[in-house]
Amino acid sequence: MLKPPRNILDNITDTVVDEFVTSLNLKPKRKYKHGRVKGFSAVLSSRQLKSLKSNSKVAYIEPDGTLKIQAFIPSSHSRDSTTFPKRSLLTQSPAPWNLARISHRQKGSTTYTYDSSATGQGTCSYILDTGLFTQHADFQNRATLLKNFDTTDNSDADLSGHGTHVAAILGGTKYGVAKQTKIYAIKVCNKSGACNLSDVIAGIALVISDSKARSSMCAKGVTMTLSFGAPVSSWRSIQEGILAAVQAGIFVVAAAGNDNIDVKGITPASSPFVCSVGASDINDAKASFSNYGAMIGVFAPGVAIQSAWIGGVDASPPQ
Repeated sequence: MLKPPRNILDNITDTVVDEFVTSLNLKPKRKYKHGRVKGFSAVLSSRQLKSLKSNSKVAYIEPDGTLKIQAFIPSSHSRDSTTFPKRSLLTQSPAPWNLARISHRQKGSTTYTYDSSATGQGTCSYILDTGLFTQHADFQNRATLLKNFDTTDNSDADLSGHGTHVAAILGGTKYGVAKQTKIYAIKVCNKSGACNLSDVIAGIALVISDSKARSSMCAKGVTMTLSFGAPVSSWRSIQEGILAAVQAGIFVVAAAGNDNIDVKGITPASSPFVCSVGASDINDAKASFSNYGAMIGVFAPGVAIQSAWIGGVDASPPQ
C-alpha cells in the first residue's frame, strides 16, 4: 500500500490557511504565511486532495520533491596565511586563487586586493544548506544557525560540511569575499545532501521574515544563497518563494549545478529571479562539470576552492 502523497498548497490568505487545516483535520508539516508564499505542506488522503482541488480559493497543489546539494570536486591546494594592512585598499597575501582572481583583470595573481569599504559590513547573508559549524574561527562570531527544518539528521549540526564550506567562501575572514557580513544559516538539507522542497520553501519564507526584522542591521543589503538543485523546471512553489524574496529586496544567488548540461532545466538556477552562477577554473575556462546556457548570470571560480570545514579545520573541496 502506498502512503498518500505529501503535497504543497500555496498562494492563499493567512486566515484561509488555518481554515483549511482545521476543516480537513490536517497536521501540516509546514505552514507558509509570508508574502506570496501562503499555504502549507501536508500528507493528504485522496479525499482531502480532491476537496482541495475543487476549492476555488486554492491556486495550485503540487507534490513535494527533493533537491540535491551540488557535489564537491576534490582539491589539492594547501592552506594559506592572511594579512590585512590598515589602509583604504586592503591586501590579503597570499590568498586562495579564487579570491585573487576576482580582484585582478589578469589571471595568475596570488594577492586579493579590495576596497576597505567593501567588506560586507552592514549586510546579512542567508545560506540555505546543510547547516553551519558556527564556531569555526574563520567566522569570528559572525555566524548563526537560525533554524533547522531538516527532519532526517536528528541534529542541528552540519554533518556534511557543505554549508560551512559555502558560508566561508561567502563570508569567511580568510576565505571569504564579504569578510564582515553577518551570516545566517538555515538547515534545509541533510548530511547526504537531500533537501525537501517543502523545507526549502519554509527556509525561504523565514529569510523573508527574518531579514525584515533585522532591517536596521542589514541596511546595506541582504543575500540568499541556494547551492542545491533538481532537474525540474515546473515547481511553482519555489518560483513563487524566490519571487517573494526578490520583491522583499533580497538578492538571490543559485548554483548553476555540476552536471555539464543546460541550466534551463534545473531548479532553482533556471529561475528568472535568481543570479545563476556557473563555475570557471584557474585558466578562466568553464569548469568541465559546470552547467551552462543562456540563463547563467555569471561564471565565477569554482574549482579547487579552499575554505573552512566542520570541526574547525581548513579544507579544500570546492563548492
